[in-house]
Amino acid sequence: MDTTKLDELKNTAVDAEGAVENLEAEVASLVNAEAEKEDVAAKRAELKTAKAEFKKATTAHSKEEKRLAREVEKAEKAATKEAEKAEKVASAEAKVQASEDDKVAKAAAREANRMPEQNGIRRPKPGTVCGRTWGAADTLSAEMKQPVPIANLLEATRLEGFNDGNTKAEYARWRKFNNVTGRVTAPKEEVAAEPAAEATE
Repeated sequence: MDTTKLDELKNTAVDAEGAVENLEAEVASLVNAEAEKEDVAAKRAELKTAKAEFKKATTAHSKEEKRLAREVEKAEKAATKEAEKAEKVASAEAKVQASEDDKVAKAAAREANRMPEQNGIRRPKPGTVCGRTWGAADTLSAEMKQPVPIANLLEATRLEGFNDGNTKAEYARWRKFNNVTGRVTAPKEEVAAEPAAEATE
């Protein structure tokens, strides 16, 4: 803030005060010396004018001080208002960012918890009826060392009380997921060759 004018007015007031003090001393000196009344009256007139100038200078200085104080207060209010506005904007941006971060975190958590997908089919979660059907298909396939035929899967899921229609639908999805194509049949049982019985008579 520019205080040049205030400094100038202060200097003027100081000079005016000095002039008043000097004239008061001169008047006192003239009175003590019993100078001519005209000389004393003239010096007192000068003193009166000097006092008027001093009062004018101090009033101007005081007004300038008040004006600058109002400007400072106004600037402080504006700065406070601007700071509050910036804080609100920052707070709003922080909330938006927090919301976005939360969405990203939730999406990442959902993606991390999602079952694998292949061939356009997503594997069902293990605890569901569909997941348990897939689990049975996986277990039977591992035991048979080949993809399980639908008949074997139906037999196993009926024991669990599952609906045949649901089992067939999930079997079709399971096959596509595992890229099983063509007709799936039960493995041929290896028949152990029995030694020919010797003919006895």
